[in-house]
Amino acid sequence: MDLRFVLASDNSRIQKRFNMAYLSDECEYIPSYNIAPGDYTIVLTDYQKKIMHSYRFWMLIKPGKVITTIRAEGNRNLDDDPYYTGSKAIFLQPEFKTLIRTNRCLVLVDAIIIGHDENRPYLVYMRGKNRPFTLAGIYRTRKET
Repeated sequence: MDLRFVLASDNSRIQKRFNMAYLSDECEYIPSYNIAPGDYTIVLTDYQKKIMHSYRFWMLIKPGKVITTIRAEGNRNLDDDPYYTGSKAIFLQPEFKTLIRTNRCLVLVDAIIIGHDENRPYLVYMRGKNRPFTLAGIYRTRKET
């Protein structure tokens, strides 16, 4: 399942919610109600400097292998047991080992779209209009070709 989400808050609301964080000079913010893998979205890469960037939402692991979500358990707990207490194996996978320690970010979202491949997708959001909120993310920079 690919993750899709909504980020349609205006820039002033984002700045207020994240203590006056601002968009970097090369960043253009375009609100969207359907951000899909491959689309650009806003991420906060350095909370101390409060600079937001526009990054493409996906990660190219190796040629032909693109992912949008990863699990803390890595490839363990495939049964989605909520009481799983085993290893957080994601730290052991070589493609994520360094990124998780050095390239963490916050992905800004207003809501998450679940079940978009089915006939009845669900929109999941925070109570009390607490938006935008964030998802934990990792990033890798590379030049577009």
